Amino acid sequence: MKKSIFFLLIALGFILIIAIIYPIKTKRQKIQRESIKTKVYQMRIKEEKEKNDKLKNEILSINEKNNIEKISRENLNMGKKGEKVYIFLNDEDDDEKENK
Repeated sequence: MKKSIFFLLIALGFILIIAIIYPIKTKRQKIQRESIKTKVYQMRIKEEKEKNDKLKNEILSINEKNNIEKISRENLNMGKKGEKVYIFLNDEDDDEKENK
């Protein structure tokens, strides 16, 4: 009788320990998963900030008068007032435009 009560108390003790430890373990695992997600998101934020800074610098560069003129001349075949703009077409230019 005493042995069965003793084993019953031991079994209840193990169950109690498991009932206490299991939720702690699962919470710790959840915290670890969330920590990994946080690090991934922080890396993404850093990458996006770098892209954003690069684009801001590009916008500032484009907005400068000299760069506007350069882009206009090179990409839009524009010229200053009174200038004549000559456009030379050759096979290489046509091939490049078709590939883009």
